[in-house]
Amino acid sequence: MKKKISGSKILSDEQFQWAIVLFCQCIFIGLVCSRALASIGMIALVALSILYNGGETFKIYFKTKELWVLSLFFWIVLFSGINSADKHDWLNWVRIKIPYLVLPLAFAPIKKLNDKKFITLLYGFILTFLVSAAFILGRYFMNYETITDSFLKGSAIP
Repeated sequence: MKKKISGSKILSDEQFQWAIVLFCQCIFIGLVCSRALASIGMIALVALSILYNGGETFKIYFKTKELWVLSLFFWIVLFSGINSADKHDWLNWVRIKIPYLVLPLAFAPIKKLNDKKFITLLYGFILTFLVSAAFILGRYFMNYETITDSFLKGSAIP
């Protein structure tokens, strides 16, 4: 009698949820400090979901209407290229909208985060942006005259 080999997951559910929190925090910090870190966090989140759930991720993605709605921004831009005369500009817009297609794919295997992990994720989000706001306001008040003059010329806070 042959034994049926069951597929083993790389991570446990607990580890998977903590990895989600970690990569989402990378995205939050990347939104403030570094585009590269935000991209790395997104790519890691997608890779994690595909490695964790395998082909089931794609099945869930195609069955769930909510994920398709989130991808709508990408599909609108993609199909608008049919009438586009400037293909270079259109491809640039498609490249910009790719996260709208990829991030719903990353969140497809996530059923529900544990309350502790969800609260950690929210606190990480709030802390990241509070620290960022504190640094920006500190820099503004230290260089009040210079930055205010640059506002009058149409510049932003450096």
